[in-house]
Amino acid sequence: MAVETPVKPNTKLFSDDYVAWAEETARFIREGLWDEIDREILLEEVHGLASVPRMECDNRLSVLICHLLKWRYQGERRGNSWRRTIQAQRVSLRKLLRRSPTLRAEFDSAVTDAFPVGRLKALNEMNAPDERIPEEPVFTAEQVLDDNYYPE
Repeated sequence: MAVETPVKPNTKLFSDDYVAWAEETARFIREGLWDEIDREILLEEVHGLASVPRMECDNRLSVLICHLLKWRYQGERRGNSWRRTIQAQRVSLRKLLRRSPTLRAEFDSAVTDAFPVGRLKALNEMNAPDERIPEEPVFTAEQVLDDNYYPE
């Protein structure tokens, strides 16, 4: 006969009020009350923390790629707004990569992975047919971060 482990109040709080659960779990850690913590939930949440900077990197890359594509394929509409968006995304990406060397090591593949989303965004914003922009990446990771690179 299997012995059921009683549900800890902290576990129930996780499903009822995430913020309260996080604050209580932090208090338990601070006070060394390890037996009060549902270790499986805490493990999943800590593991999930890694996805936050990855998602930010992906989002910033897709916006940057979108604007670089518009710069290249819709040159007649270039302006300061696009330039500033490109500059801002580059600055934010470099900061993110400095804080997370793991993301820097994965950056080449992140650019490749973000290209299809950036391409779709650009096509939508340009109201252009699919054939207007190639499906394969047209920028390298170095070009994406290079402050002096604006595709012609």
